Amino acid sequence: RPGAGRAAGGGAPPPRPRNAALDCSRIARAFGIDAPSWRPALDGCVEALLRPTGGDDA
Repeated sequence: RPGAGRAAGGGAPPPRPRNAALDCSRIARAFGIDAPSWRPALDGCVEALLRPTGGDDA
């Protein structure tokens, strides 16, 4: 449905709610996908970014 989220006048889409947290419960029920919390993944990503690369400029 192209344009389904557009305003009646065909302009920009309506603004998102301030707290637009993603609810993954429907996809979890339909496909058995269990999305892990993003916080542990963020911790691992930050640790990897802060880890020395082993280059000569260290």
